[in-house]
Amino acid sequence: MVQPPVIATLEHWTSRVPLWLAVGANVANFFLSIQFYSVPSGVHIRPMAWASFVLGIAAIGFVALPLVLPDLRRKQPRFRLWLTVVLALTPYPLACAMLQHAARVRGFFLAP
Repeated sequence: MVQPPVIATLEHWTSRVPLWLAVGANVANFFLSIQFYSVPSGVHIRPMAWASFVLGIAAIGFVALPLVLPDLRRKQPRFRLWLTVVLALTPYPLACAMLQHAARVRGFFLAP
């Protein structure tokens, strides 16, 4: 009986690209939303382009979620994997929270 050749099994190396993708999406939305803290008070604004950019960046950050889910199923969950999941879901809420906070602090209004 012939035995198959022994092939050394390589330990699966998880990539950090999903983590950096999620962090990058949050940082991009943070810097995109920081502009509202310089709006004068009493002004009515309609941030339509901002909303489009925030949604696009949030969608790019959401791509990190399917990249990390197989690793969560395959082995014991690590802190880095769960951090990636949380950060992949937070770019849009972060940007919206910053807009609402800036509106309260600076006193401007969002036009319908």
